[in-house]
Amino acid sequence: MEWAKMEMAFHTISQTFTILLGVFILLILGWAVAYLVRLVIAWFLDRIRFDAFCEREGFFELLR
Repeated sequence: MEWAKMEMAFHTISQTFTILLGVFILLILGWAVAYLVRLVIAWFLDRIRFDAFCEREGFFELLR
């Protein structure tokens, strides 16, 4: 009887650990995707010279 309770406890702990590990991995992957999207957008804006355009047209005052 005692062995069944210990086995149930180990099973519950391992399931909880697996779920928490999965959530942690999903959070890390979400952060990595958001960071890569941010880098791609920054690269694209730099590529089309968005800063120079805003400076020339006077949009920096609107963006502040």
